[in-house]
Amino acid sequence: MVNAQPVRAILVGYGYWGSRFLNIASRVDKLQIVGVVDSRFGEDGFTRPTSLPGGSDLAAALADSQVEAAIVTTPASAHIEPIRQALRAGKHVFTEKPFTVTTRDSTELLGLARDGDLMLTVDHQYWWSAEVAALGKALADKAIGDVVAVAVERAADGPVRYDVDALWDLAIHDISILVRLGVLGEGDKPCLEVEECRETMDGQVAGCVALTGRTPSAITLRLHACWISRTKRRGFVIAGERGSVHLVETDRYLSAWLIRDGRRTLLSRSAKSGNGTPIELALEEFIAGVRGTPDLRKATDAGRVVTAIEHIESSARQVATVVRSPRCWL
Repeated sequence: MVNAQPVRAILVGYGYWGSRFLNIASRVDKLQIVGVVDSRFGEDGFTRPTSLPGGSDLAAALADSQVEAAIVTTPASAHIEPIRQALRAGKHVFTEKPFTVTTRDSTELLGLARDGDLMLTVDHQYWWSAEVAALGKALADKAIGDVVAVAVERAADGPVRYDVDALWDLAIHDISILVRLGVLGEGDKPCLEVEECRETMDGQVAGCVALTGRTPSAITLRLHACWISRTKRRGFVIAGERGSVHLVETDRYLSAWLIRDGRRTLLSRSAKSGNGTPIELALEEFIAGVRGTPDLRKATDAGRVVTAIEHIESSARQVATVVRSPRCWL
């Protein structure tokens, strides 16, 4: 008999994204946030949610037999421990990206989920968009022929991160799409040989990364990720022998386009607000796995994203130079 009760979950991390997540979760049927855990509870300057019980003790929250899942929205470098604790406690986990920042950690967490027969979802939210699905279909149908080049850009004036660089915080969105579409990433093999890389530091991390490289299948990739830009810019183009596909993002819409033979064809367009957003669809898929059979295929792909970024980062380190500037130089 199917359990029709809402999935009772705790929210781990109540910062920039965690506070927004409560509003998103309220629009998802069969999900109930029953508490918030944050290590800063009780500290001066921390604003706690007023509508939910909360505290700083994650172990105590996970010990509650009524809690079925943990939703992790901590900073990127602090994901691993709460996910590990939740899985070891037998709780299903939904986590914000990045899954982890090392392949070793993502492999460990996937193993814990498999061993415990637990649902594990990483919110690479573009994966649930109709537009990325449309791009995937166009590539599968060879609408542009073989892929020869990719250009992606994601730049804005903040928000600033202090624990990971722009590659892990911003470029991860576009790299995750390329992994999902099969353009980047082939198991544990290096996915990109970086030929040129420029970085602009923002404190201890690179707030701006611009690189050019080549995949093992000779696809050229140009990437720019930056949170110290004076202007907001988005670009995502996959070029083939006979045309190109584009993912166009504005504040209001996400659109997928095909350009071929001088014609521009809209493949899909969705509003970025309202009901049925990709993150809501991701949560619904998570709930289905909690109530039914856990499906770890997307979580496995999230592990491949971590490996891809590790490979890109390692290759870029060999050729990177620092551009000394307080703002983006592009």
